[in-house]
Amino acid sequence: MWHFISDEISTNINSEFICDDIRDIGTDNKKETFRISDGRLRFFVKVGETSRLSHFKAEIEGLEHLQKTQLFKIPNVICSGIVGDKSFLVLEFLSLSAGTSATWQHVWSRFSFAAQKLLPKHVWLAGR
Repeated sequence: MWHFISDEISTNINSEFICDDIRDIGTDNKKETFRISDGRLRFFVKVGETSRLSHFKAEIEGLEHLQKTQLFKIPNVICSGIVGDKSFLVLEFLSLSAGTSATWQHVWSRFSFAAQKLLPKHVWLAGR
């Protein structure tokens, strides 16, 4: 599976990627998540049953809509597909850190701005 996913990543980034480090970073009853690396690049990978591919496609669509707002750093979608009896979604790996009070205030103000800009006026007012 990892060889196939590495090949798909290589094709989509137009550069060779040979996964040599796979770290399990969580599992729930629907999917497993991993951080994979070749020592140079890192990616976030979700793996689930083949039936999960439609969920991954919906997630891709949601991420693309969020990216258009340019209000937050949203991971780039690298690729998705099916290998054997598994579906997968590969995203850019984002290194996250704990926020400070000031960063959370900034995030909240950006979120509020996005809500006012993107949601219909009647929805925004109904929440008040």
